[in-house]
Amino acid sequence: MTSSGEVLTIQQVAEVTGLAVQTHYNMRSKGEGPRMWLLRGRVRCYRSDLDAWMREQSGADNVAPLKRTA
Repeated sequence: MTSSGEVLTIQQVAEVTGLAVQTHYNMRSKGEGPRMWLLRGRVRCYRSDLDAWMREQSGADNVAPLKRTA
């Protein structure tokens, strides 16, 4: 189990979310996605911020129903 104060790289964030690193860079440039910050020019994210963002994304308002194909 990881600590909520753990600092993740953008590559680690991508591994946890299953999204590409470039997707996270794109979301960050639009002000979307988990809260990230720079440390010596490198993008970082607290694990607690990532977990909170993932909980927000799992809410019913953010989920589109899948279309069934016959």
